[in-house]
Amino acid sequence: MTKKVVWVARDEGDGAGYDVSSIDLATGEKLLIKVKTTRGSKTTPFFVTQNEEPVFRERPEKWRLYRVFEFTATTRIFVLDPPLDRAVNLPPPRSRRRFVDDE
Repeated sequence: MTKKVVWVARDEGDGAGYDVSSIDLATGEKLLIKVKTTRGSKTTPFFVTQNEEPVFRERPEKWRLYRVFEFTATTRIFVLDPPLDRAVNLPPPRSRRRFVDDE
């Protein structure tokens, strides 16, 4: 089973929109896991990058967010299942920026 777990962020770079490719043990389906870590409490804000957002919006059935908090103290974790915007406030996607001369 461990051969089906891939540390994508380490082995392929940080642009995939998730950190780990794994398998749901109950269904055998592929999972895409993103880990967000902060030293603060459970509700400490965290960033969602432009690479991550398309993945969780287009493949919500496969994407999971593992939220690690109080990292240097007691280190705790919970999992946010899709849809992500049910659990956290997501600002609207970034709009395209134009040069002043293009207006």
